[in-house]
Amino acid sequence: MADKTRDTIIVVTAVVLLIAAAVSTTVYLQRTGALDGDAGDSGGYKNVTMTDALFACEEKLKRKAGKQLMGHAMDNLSSRFDESKKAFLVFLTANLKKGTSITNNYVFCKVKASNGRVAEFTLSEQKFTEEGGRKLVPSGNPFGF
Repeated sequence: MADKTRDTIIVVTAVVLLIAAAVSTTVYLQRTGALDGDAGDSGGYKNVTMTDALFACEEKLKRKAGKQLMGHAMDNLSSRFDESKKAFLVFLTANLKKGTSITNNYVFCKVKASNGRVAEFTLSEQKFTEEGGRKLVPSGNPFGF
């Protein structure tokens, strides 16, 4: 009878250790992203769409411009997916309040297709020259500093 009890304890211990090893391996693989098929990139998500890219750019624009942002719209003709860069190129027009006037601004945003993150962001203000022409003035922030 003692042998039977000892054998049962050994079997139960082996099963518990096996289950613990399986659970810890699964947790480790999930945290490293190996189960997602994209172990090299721990952040973001797959199947990024143009809509996701637009939302990422809008969020970045809202953070940069803050309360000065009066309105914005996507340029549907210029915005596209660039296969060679594996990125969405999103172009927006934005109206920012500057003092008592509203300025026209252009936004360029490059969003990685692999994870949906903004890789490049440029905010340029449209200015008119004395000769009557237009020029774009890139600015680090909506205030022109």
